[in-house]
Amino acid sequence: ICRPKTRVTASISMGPHTRTFEDRPRGYTFQAPCNMAITSAYVHGSLNSRQSLQIVVSDTEFRESTDFTLNPKVVFESYEQVRGENWIPVNTMIPRGQYVGVLGYRGNNGRIINSYGLADDAIAEICGAPVTVNRFLSQETRPPFTRFSQQSSGQSISRVSLNASRATPLPTPAP
Repeated sequence: ICRPKTRVTASISMGPHTRTFEDRPRGYTFQAPCNMAITSAYVHGSLNSRQSLQIVVSDTEFRESTDFTLNPKVVFESYEQVRGENWIPVNTMIPRGQYVGVLGYRGNNGRIINSYGLADDAIAEICGAPVTVNRFLSQETRPPFTRFSQQSSGQSISRVSLNASRATPLPTPAP
């Protein structure tokens, strides 16, 4: 897989494929340790299918799987636009401290296929610090997804690689 020509200062890479899960989107969540820009993403899976990606942010940690966090802010979405080994250009700013939810899957014509790997095999480093990723999910079957939860004890996560860079602080909106 070729990486985009971006100066990458942060990345989340995935371990090997362990199994496939269908019908509902999966991914992972983490807390942004610095102001960052997610520059690109790659959803692992069959190269004959199209990649779908939705990134959401929340001021609070996503709830555990017995409950749902409703309607966090969608900061990026792309459904079945990119196929093959191409990375999805994202270019989305994430403020420090935000909880980030990444859902990524492959499929054609609305089909949802997740390539799972072990959470322990994910290598996440952002702003020079290791970052913990937790399993992230939606129980909905069609995008756009609006109900999310995390499973901090989940061993399998959907394999979505991210590239990111440190970003200058976002401006504070005028009152």
